Amino acid sequence: MEIKGSMTVKEILKNPKCRAVLNKHFPGLINSPKAKLAGELTVQQVLVKAKGVVPAEKIEAILNDFKKI
Repeated sequence: MEIKGSMTVKEILKNPKCRAVLNKHFPGLINSPKAKLAGELTVQQVLVKAKGVVPAEKIEAILNDFKKI
């Protein structure tokens, strides 16, 4: 699945395969209050916030898994 920077977290989470990818890399996060708060954020906004917190290699792995969908 091509993930575009303008897509929201909520849009991505509607896809069960995308949910599985996120759960693989961040177990339990998609069911947390943080995920609900992030629902309206775009992918671009999340990537900016994740910089320095989540290793670049992990972000790259997630994006590669999305491409396989």
